[in-house]
Amino acid sequence: MTELDDRQVEERLLEALSRLIFRDKCLLINDHNERSITFRLGLYLQKEFRAFSVDCEYNRIGTDKKFLDELQHRLHPCCQNYRLGRKTPKNFRIFPDVIVHTRGRAGPNLLAIELKKTNNRSGCHKCDIEKLKAYLVHPALKYGHAAFVELVTKSPTPRVKSVTWLCHQA
Repeated sequence: MTELDDRQVEERLLEALSRLIFRDKCLLINDHNERSITFRLGLYLQKEFRAFSVDCEYNRIGTDKKFLDELQHRLHPCCQNYRLGRKTPKNFRIFPDVIVHTRGRAGPNLLAIELKKTNNRSGCHKCDIEKLKAYLVHPALKYGHAAFVELVTKSPTPRVKSVTWLCHQA
């Protein structure tokens, strides 16, 4: 498997986002569902990361369901009504919007992406940021890269508002 540095991963994500804006502008202008948008982004990411699998809303580590037990301790107050999946007594089930990885327990897990539209009603992105931070450090996940993407939708000129990269904490 080819190792990719930060710059290569960033360039490939930005290329996939450019394709999304150009080819699927109608989804963004008409404010279609986030899942529809992330699916299309996943198709463009697959072209950029041919040696990996790209999945949307993927909730497995091997055959086991993906949980982040430590996430519940870091939830921001605005996350109380945020849909993190079903809450079990100790864990939160998680469904990253898009991931670039090698399926199976051994991985590697290259990139986790959480995507939001600018007109998202929750207005709080702290939950997504906390999930992304956890994807980087969770011993069973260990993603190499994590990005929070915000897209301008419901506008005649849809675009990427921001891409926030999260880094491993030393």
